[in-house]
Amino acid sequence: MKETKTTGYVRPRGSKLQAVIVTPDGRKARRALGLEVGQEAEAEAILEQALAKLRTEEATEGFPAGALTVEAWGEKWIEDRKARGKLEWHEESHLKYFVFPKLGSRTLAAVNDVTMLDWARGLEKTAGPSGKTPSGIWEDTDLPELEANARVMGAGFEIADVQALLYDPCIPEDRRVLYALEFLTGMRTGEAAARTWADWEPEYCGDLGRLVCASAYNTRHRLLKTTKTKVEKWIPVHPALAELLDAWKREGWERYRGRAPTAEDLIVPASGGKPRNNSYSWRCFALDLERLEIPPPASL
Repeated sequence: MKETKTTGYVRPRGSKLQAVIVTPDGRKARRALGLEVGQEAEAEAILEQALAKLRTEEATEGFPAGALTVEAWGEKWIEDRKARGKLEWHEESHLKYFVFPKLGSRTLAAVNDVTMLDWARGLEKTAGPSGKTPSGIWEDTDLPELEANARVMGAGFEIADVQALLYDPCIPEDRRVLYALEFLTGMRTGEAAARTWADWEPEYCGDLGRLVCASAYNTRHRLLKTTKTKVEKWIPVHPALAELLDAWKREGWERYRGRAPTAEDLIVPASGGKPRNNSYSWRCFALDLERLEIPPPASL
């Protein structure tokens, strides 16, 4: 019989304990608990608290009475934009047709990163009255100021997790190189996707090479643009990354593309030779984490 509520269980992962939450539609979310094998009782208690909260939200559709909803906040935002003379015709319709139907009745407190990712991924299949999907441009003044997020600040991957993503043979070689570029340089996915062999200088300063990052690939508009900070980055190349890049350039790239690379070629292109799509890279990353049984870097 299919479950009608969120369930979960605790399981060991090496010497650590991990919680697995299963939603009614069968999706699983794995979360590190920061507890060792032998602390199962504590882990079960934490899991039960999380499940109780999730089930309460499900029972009430996650919206405490009297709390500010996304639609109420959106209407205030529209009023403010009108008062400032900045409201454009598409902004109000985007909220009406693409945001409010899915998220409008939720409270702001009930909207988290998982909620927004699910919503964003569904946009490409969501059409408005004209039959088109949404488009638009945001200005920096329209977005909230960045704040430190305690949950994100305390999350991350263990060294063993990164090692598995970079070296485990069950992960395709091209993706392992992409993950090495991201984990060992701090580049964003779009920045790593835009790097060519000409950007890598193996002997820039003695044995220490560098990568020059002056551009990023914009998936939405399918073009190269400046980095998000509009700064050209000179990135020292870690010896582990240098070793991976060297092996990839000597043999791996040709296995992947069927010919030797040139200076103008992307270091990790898509199968057709063009820059990788960010959304596709994210989906592959999620699948690889699942394959390696690595929980996403987030707490319960």
